[in-house]
Amino acid sequence: MDSTEFRCGARALWLALLLAAVPAADAADGDGLDQARAYLQAGNPASAEITLKNLLQQAPQTIDAQLLLARVQLLRGEPTQAAATLEQAERAGAPWSGLAPLRARQYLQQGEYRRLFEDVPLEGLSGEPLAEVLYCRGRGQLARRDLDAAMQAFSAAREAAPDAAFAAIGSADVLVRRGTLNAALTAAQRAVELAPGDAEAWDARALVHEAMGDGDAALADYTEALRRNPERLASRMARLQLLASLGRRDAMQADFDALEARHQPLPPYAALLKAQWLRQRGDTARARSVLEQTADGLSRLPRDAADRDPEILLLSANVNYALDRLQNARGDLEGFLQRQPQHAGARRLLGAVLMRLNEPAAAVKVLEPAGAQLADDAPFALQLGLAYLGAGEAQKATAELERALSLSNNNPAIASELAGARFQSGQVDQALSDLSTLFASEASSADSGVPLLMMQLRAGRAQDAIATADKLVAMKPDDTALLNLSAMAHAAAGDLDGAHAAFERALALDPSLRVVHVNLTRLELRQGRAAQARDRLQAVLREHPDDTALRQELGRVLMALDQHAEARQQWEQVRAADSTALDARLGLAEIYLAQGNPARALEVATEAERIAPRSVAALSALGMAQLANGLRDLASTSFRRAAVLTNDPAQLAVLGRRQILAQAPGEAVQTLQRAMQLAPQRAADLRPTLIEALVFANRLDDAEREARILREQPQRAAVGDGLLGEVLLRRGRVTEAVQVYRTALEQHPTPGLASGAYRALRQLGDQAAALAVIEQWAPRFANDPQVRSALADAYLRQHDWARARPLWERLVTERPRDADVRVALARIYLQLDDPRALELARSAVALAPNNAAALDALGWVLVRRGEIEAGLAQLRAAQQFAVDDPEVRYHLAVALHQLGRNDEARVELNRALSGTPGFSGADEARALLETLRKVR
Repeated sequence: MDSTEFRCGARALWLALLLAAVPAADAADGDGLDQARAYLQAGNPASAEITLKNLLQQAPQTIDAQLLLARVQLLRGEPTQAAATLEQAERAGAPWSGLAPLRARQYLQQGEYRRLFEDVPLEGLSGEPLAEVLYCRGRGQLARRDLDAAMQAFSAAREAAPDAAFAAIGSADVLVRRGTLNAALTAAQRAVELAPGDAEAWDARALVHEAMGDGDAALADYTEALRRNPERLASRMARLQLLASLGRRDAMQADFDALEARHQPLPPYAALLKAQWLRQRGDTARARSVLEQTADGLSRLPRDAADRDPEILLLSANVNYALDRLQNARGDLEGFLQRQPQHAGARRLLGAVLMRLNEPAAAVKVLEPAGAQLADDAPFALQLGLAYLGAGEAQKATAELERALSLSNNNPAIASELAGARFQSGQVDQALSDLSTLFASEASSADSGVPLLMMQLRAGRAQDAIATADKLVAMKPDDTALLNLSAMAHAAAGDLDGAHAAFERALALDPSLRVVHVNLTRLELRQGRAAQARDRLQAVLREHPDDTALRQELGRVLMALDQHAEARQQWEQVRAADSTALDARLGLAEIYLAQGNPARALEVATEAERIAPRSVAALSALGMAQLANGLRDLASTSFRRAAVLTNDPAQLAVLGRRQILAQAPGEAVQTLQRAMQLAPQRAADLRPTLIEALVFANRLDDAEREARILREQPQRAAVGDGLLGEVLLRRGRVTEAVQVYRTALEQHPTPGLASGAYRALRQLGDQAAALAVIEQWAPRFANDPQVRSALADAYLRQHDWARARPLWERLVTERPRDADVRVALARIYLQLDDPRALELARSAVALAPNNAAALDALGWVLVRRGEIEAGLAQLRAAQQFAVDDPEVRYHLAVALHQLGRNDEARVELNRALSGTPGFSGADEARALLETLRKVR
C-alpha cells in the first residue's frame, strides 16, 4: 500500500477518528475540570483522564466531567471505555447536544457506520454539536469510499457552524482524494486558521502538502501537530510514514521511541511500519517478531470485528503479506473486498499477493475493476501489465506497459518491463533493441544494463551478453553482483574458464558470498571439477558450519561424485537443522527413491510440500514418491497441482511425462499442449511425449496426426517415423507399420526404428523376418538397450537358450530392479538346468510380489525341482493376478497331475487350450491332456 493510500484509506482508523477538539470551559466546572482542560491543552490526556476520574469519584453525577472524560477517552483511542462513560452521562441526564457528538465519534472509532447513521439522529442539534455529528458522518462516508456523500456532509457541517474547523478538515481530505490539490490546500489552510491549536487541522494541511509532493512542508506540519498534541497517534503515524517515503530512516527512531513510551504493544499499523523499518536496517529477526506479535493480536479480535470495521481485514492482510503468509493475506483481502469492492488499494495488494502465488490470471481479474479509478496511475498500469504478462496475454501486457511508460515520463524501470513483455510476446529483436538503446542512453547507470544482459542470455545471445557484462563491470569493477552475472554470461557462451575467473574475482572481494559459491559449484560440476567444488565447499563450511544453503549444495556435489551415502548424510543434517530447507528434502526424496526406500522418500517429500505447498519441484517430488508407494491417484493430484502453478514449458514437459507414469494420460495431454502453446519453438521437442500421452489416452487419430506432423520435420523425422509406426500398430494397421519402419530404417536408421520393426514383424506373425531384422541391426547398435532387449526377446521366443542367456544376464545387471527381466532369465536357466533359476525367481517375487509372471516362474521352478506343494501355492497366487493366462493354467495342471489330482488338472488344461492356442507350452499341454484322457 503506498503512502497516499495509507493516509487516505487508513485515516478511518486513526487520522480523524481518534481525536477531537476539546470544548470550551465553563466557570462552573470547578477546579477539577479546569485542571483536566489544562492537561489537555498541554498535550497530556493521560493526566486529564486521571484528574476527571478522581473528580467523578467525589461527584459521580457531574455531567460536564462525564462528557469531558468520554471525549478524553476517545482522544486516547478508547471507544469502549468512552461508551460506558457516555451511558453513565445519559443516565445522569446529559443533554442530547452533549451526547450526540461523542456517540458519533464512538461509533466512528468502532467502525459501527450503520449505527453512526441510524442511532445518532440530527433532530434537536444545532451549531457546533450538529457540525461535529455531520463531520463524523462525512468521515463514515469516506470510510465507505463515497466521496460525494462525504462532501455533502462536510458542506452541511459548514452551514451549521461556519467558524468551526470540522468542515474544512473533512473537505481537504475529500479534495485530496479527488486530486484537486489547490482547492484542498485552500481548505486545509482555512482549517489551520480556524483552529490553530487543533493538531487535526495541521494534519489536514500536511496531507495536502504531501499529495502535492512537498515533503518538507508536510513534515513541518506533522511536527507542528505533534507539538500541539504529543500523544496524537495519527500525527505520529503520518510523520513516520512520510519519513520512510523520504528515506529519512534515522529520524524515525525518535518517533518509534515516543510511540513505544505510550503504546505497548504498538498499534497494528505502527507495528507494521516498525517492522518495515527494522527490515531496512537489516534486523530481520526483530522485524518478524514485531509482525508476529501484531498478527497474534489481530487474530484475537472478536469474529464480528471485521463486520464492524472492515479496515481490520486490510490491516491484517498487510501484516500477513509482510510475514509471507500469502494465503492468509489473500483470505483477508478477499473478505475486505466483499465488504468494500471499490477499494483500489486492497485490489492492488491482492493483485500483488496473487502474483506471488503464481496466479497471474486471478490477479488480472482482481486488478481490472480498479482500472477506472487508477487510470492515470503509472505503478498500477505497471502492475496490471505484469499480471497480463504472467497470464500469457502478451498483447494486453504490452499495451498496459506502454501506458505505464507514458504516464511515468519514460521511467527506465518501466521501459525495461515493457521490453520484457515484448520479448515474451515474441518480439525478441525489438525488445533487445529497446533495452540496448535505453542502456546506451544511461551510460552512467547499470539499471537498464542488467535486464538487457538477462534478456540476451534468455535469447541465447551469449556473446552479446558478455559484451554487456564487460561494460557493466567496467562501470562498477568491485560490484560482486555484476561479476556474478558476468560469469553467468561467459558460462552461457561456453567460456567456462572465463566464468570461473569472474566467480573467483567476486569471491576475492567477498569470500562469504553464498550465491557465488553456489554458482561456482555448479560451474565446476560442468567442468568436471566436482572434487575441487567439494573441497572448496567443505573449507567454507568449516568456517560457517551452520550455513545450510552451502551444505545443501555440498550434497549436490557429492551426488555428482556418486557419494550418495555422504550426500544423504549432508542433507539429513540440513533437514535436522532447518525445518524450512526445501532443496535438501528434494534431494533426499530422490536418493531414497533410487535406493528403493519409497516410504522414506514419501516422508521427506511430504515435508517438502508442507514447506512449499505451491512449489512445482516439491509437488513433483511428492507425486513421484506417492507413485512409488502405489498411491497413483494421489500422485496424479500432486502433478495436477504442480501443472497449474507453472508456465515454464520445461517444467510442464517433465510434469506431462510424470502424469503419463501416473496413468493420467488425459491430464498429460493438457499439460503438454499448454507447454507447446507457451513455447511454440519447442514444439518439436515436446511433440513425442504428447504423442505418447495421446496413445495412452487411446486418442489414436490425434496421435497419428501429430506423428505425421513430427516426421515432416527433418531433425525429428526418425522419431516421428518410430512414433507413427507405434500408432499404426496400436490401430491394427500392422502391414502399414512394417512398411513405415522398413522405409525409415533405409533413410535414417536408429535403434528405436530397428526395435520397432522387430515388434511390427513379430505382430505380423513373421517370426523369421522379425529375427532377421533385429539380427541385421544388432551389430550396429550393440550398445543400445532397446536393440539388445529385442534381440534377447527374439532368442527367447526361438527357444535359443544358449544365445539368449548372455543377453538376459547383461539386462539383469543393467536393470537390477526389473522383475520381468529376472523372470525371463530364470526361465532360461530352468531350460538349461541351471540351479540359479530358483534364486532369480525368488528375487523377482521379492521385487514384485503381485507380479503374476514372477509368481508363475517361481512356482514352475519349484515344480520342476520336485517341490510340488510349494510350487502349487505360488502358481495359485499367480492365477489370482492372471486368471485367464493359459501358461499359468498349464503349469497348474502339471503340478496337480504330479499330485495325482488328475480331474483338476484336466479342467485347467481344457481351459488353457480353449483360449490362446499358441502359448508357450501349448504342445506339451495337449500331450498331457491326451495322456490324462487315457488315464480315465
